[in-house]
Amino acid sequence: MNDSPVLQALAATDPARDVVADPDSLPARALLARTVAQPVPEPRPVPRRRPAAVAAAGAAAVALVFVGVAVLGPSGTVAYATWEATPVAATASALATAETQCAPAAAEGGTERVLEQRGSYVLAVYADDGRIAQCLTGSDVPTAGTATTGALPAPAGPDDVVVYDAGAQAWGAGDGEVVSVVGAVGDAVTEVSIENEAGLVVEATVQDGWFTAWWPGTSPADSITVVTDSTVVTVPAEQTTME
Repeated sequence: MNDSPVLQALAATDPARDVVADPDSLPARALLARTVAQPVPEPRPVPRRRPAAVAAAGAAAVALVFVGVAVLGPSGTVAYATWEATPVAATASALATAETQCAPAAAEGGTERVLEQRGSYVLAVYADDGRIAQCLTGSDVPTAGTATTGALPAPAGPDDVVVYDAGAQAWGAGDGEVVSVVGAVGDAVTEVSIENEAGLVVEATVQDGWFTAWWPGTSPADSITVVTDSTVVTVPAEQTTME
């Protein structure tokens, strides 16, 4: 019995308040039968809430892909492990080592044209008409290579480039074989880069009207890109003049 005044007042208005329900009566049993006969509905799946996307810092971020070089040297170790695709100015100690170890190449090639450092390795290029000599130091045994080129024509104009050694063949010993590209540039050329057939892009050193670049392995040069203040030109590496 509920003593709530509100419920008592509501009960007084119920027209069936004096009717006693008989569970065995015909209407009650029919209602029970209908209820039991009703099919049980399948439970509805509860939709799962998807977590909100988290915005990373820098919505327009650019994915950077880095190309590594892992060429095995004669001993099975990674050759030229400190090599880098972008050269730096040679340190004083590296220059001193190159001057000592590359004396035979200097005698063979003549005038020093380009000298650059990549990692712990220094490449010196010596050339005069008819001959190019290259010397790579940084290993216990310096690597040297020479090429007979014939005349070394100068670029035809300030935006032009002449390629003397297009990097078609690997050379060297020491820590393993390398490929190099050597040429001359006009006064307006500010940058040169080379892509080899393996897809590696190497920035060249541009110095005093000459350029050079090298990389470990045997993949030959595929294309050369030349940049001036107003133009960017890419041509096949075997095209020895760019005008």
